[in-house]
Amino acid sequence: MAIQLKKSVIIYGSYIEKPPTKTMYAHQQAVYQLGIELGKAGFDIVTGGGVGMMGAACDGAKDINPNTKCIGVDLDWGEYPSFSYKRLDEKILFPKGDFVSRLKTMKEKSSYQIVCPGGKGTLRELFEAWEELAMKYEKQPRQRKLILYPASYWQPLYDWIKTNSYLNGYVFEKDMDILVLAETPKEVISIMLEKEKIVV
Repeated sequence: MAIQLKKSVIIYGSYIEKPPTKTMYAHQQAVYQLGIELGKAGFDIVTGGGVGMMGAACDGAKDINPNTKCIGVDLDWGEYPSFSYKRLDEKILFPKGDFVSRLKTMKEKSSYQIVCPGGKGTLRELFEAWEELAMKYEKQPRQRKLILYPASYWQPLYDWIKTNSYLNGYVFEKDMDILVLAETPKEVISIMLEKEKIVV
């Protein structure tokens, strides 16, 4: 039976478990701290089923709040392990290559979306989520924001989009309003709960 989530957030981010650089290690620690704040605020977490940034967020949330539910929505990667994160409360598996169903299911289960440091897969998820929020597709998370965390990682990309796309007319102002930078976990929570009028 599928777990019913009360309030939940998608964590997009790198699946790399053992950081090869000090910068990636620092980012994972930052995402772990984000997970702690999400756990304190009573949020469940939806991820792609992996370790790395996704697992760090779930670890933080579960360590501070054992009642936190972490849902993994993964693909059958064949030679690569699916659901590499071992503390999942529910696993949802789609055939290899079915990114559309995977992301659709993740979004249907969540009210908020946070994009953490990652590579090309995370960038794909960021831009797809951005387009869908801009087009107001059905069954989207109720908050029309993509929170980019930490801001220091995403700032160069955000500046490039603003300078090259927005200022030259390729992206509208209402589209830029969807992208929100946050440097600290408390900033993230504040953005998420802004319309909820909830004090954390």
